[in-house]
Amino acid sequence: MNKNSRLVRSATFVAIAGLSLTLGAPAAMAAPAGEQSNAASQGDSTITQDKGSLTIHKYADPSSLGNPTGNVDDLVSGTKLDGVEFTIYKINDIDLTTNEGLAAAANINVNDYLVNGTADLTKVTQQGAPVTTANGGQAEFDSLPLGAYLVVETKAAEGYSPAAPFIAFVPMTQGNAEAGGTTWNYDVHAYPKNYQQKMPEKTVEDDIKNVGDVITYKVTGYAQTIADGQSRTIFRIEDTLDAALTPPAPEEVTVDGFVAGTDYAVTVEGQKVIINFTETGLAKIENGQAITATIPATVAEKTDGTIENTAQVFENDPNTGQETMPKDTPTVKTYYAGIEFTKVNAGGTVLEGAEFQVYGATADQTCDEAIKVEEQLQNVGLDNTSLFTSGADGVVTIDGLHVNDIADSTEGKANTYAKYCLVETKAPEGYELLADPIEFTLASTEAGTLKPITVGDQGEGKVVNLEDTTPNLPMTGGAGVGILAVIGAAIVAAGAWFARRNSSKA
Repeated sequence: MNKNSRLVRSATFVAIAGLSLTLGAPAAMAAPAGEQSNAASQGDSTITQDKGSLTIHKYADPSSLGNPTGNVDDLVSGTKLDGVEFTIYKINDIDLTTNEGLAAAANINVNDYLVNGTADLTKVTQQGAPVTTANGGQAEFDSLPLGAYLVVETKAAEGYSPAAPFIAFVPMTQGNAEAGGTTWNYDVHAYPKNYQQKMPEKTVEDDIKNVGDVITYKVTGYAQTIADGQSRTIFRIEDTLDAALTPPAPEEVTVDGFVAGTDYAVTVEGQKVIINFTETGLAKIENGQAITATIPATVAEKTDGTIENTAQVFENDPNTGQETMPKDTPTVKTYYAGIEFTKVNAGGTVLEGAEFQVYGATADQTCDEAIKVEEQLQNVGLDNTSLFTSGADGVVTIDGLHVNDIADSTEGKANTYAKYCLVETKAPEGYELLADPIEFTLASTEAGTLKPITVGDQGEGKVVNLEDTTPNLPMTGGAGVGILAVIGAAIVAAGAWFARRNSSKA
């Protein structure tokens, strides 16, 4: 083989190695030429072997990207990742043992051998069974016929985006990346990139929100990393709301930093809110970007005590463009409870027509202060001004109150209302009003229950009213004046009688 032939071949493989392994090899800077470990790969300047090997080293979240060399690199950064499956395919009609084959290989592109991110089996042939990385993120393919290989990550590790497919050449020119190679490397090492997918998050803003109020959910998804040769075709958020909630109108749903109707579209199907990014919006998404959607919902009716909510974020396999399994957010919870009592008199007879309101008080307020300080007064009810009235059975039920000990589904964060104050605003006919507000609290452990309120000695859950004290007052004018009038009348009558008697004697 003449010198020109060797130069052509070396130049060709410089281009090929740069094209193929750059697609899938992260790392720290490559070690200087001659310092890499490369057992059993030093041949002469012509191809003399008919077999080779390919070893894949799987590292997650590399902190830096170096230059791929095809050799072992002990300076590669990142977490060694086991459990990743690779399948390799020999590219048909590429013969690396001839100058003509090398020339043909110089123009190949990985996308020429893929259909929707998977191997095009009309152009490539699978070599053996898939291999899963183990023992520190390694997958070894031994005794490979010489040729160009399409390498596809056919199963990613859970929580990680798959690496982009790439082409590896067995053999490849040794040392080209440093100074121009003169020998062949039959044991090729590749370092395809993987990036961990951050799980989505969810929060709820429900502090001091009772039945009839709007609570707000925020769903944050983190866009997966898309490498060269990969694509982002899907980003979608779905949130199925509890049956006790009234879903928002589509225009009430927003996404921070994106334009409704242009970057994303919102649809509401029953209780499900769907936020689907358009092609325009997908193009704006950056790797790792936090994408936060705000979804309001109204607490529309009495609940069973706990409103739970979990959203999902959908993305695509960056190699195939096809939708992958969704990622679930944590579940957030809003807790509600209530009170119940029967209005009775001192004899236990039920009383109809008593009216009540409920106020919220902060930790530093008494009930009297919460009621009297006008700007801090808060009524509670379906329309925030409701009166709760005892019926013919005397029962008063006040449900759908946010518990006091937890808010926003956050342990350690209490509701702004540290307690509630029950105030009788109208007494039953013939009875006195209660003298003081009744203070009570509700705990998340009581969610879904009705706490009994007790006043008086008629038993638990009974609130006694004193009978009207008005009849105990004297009549108008006073009882003493009436007696005097009677005595005066008697004296006058007696005087008249004596006068008539004396007149007759005369």
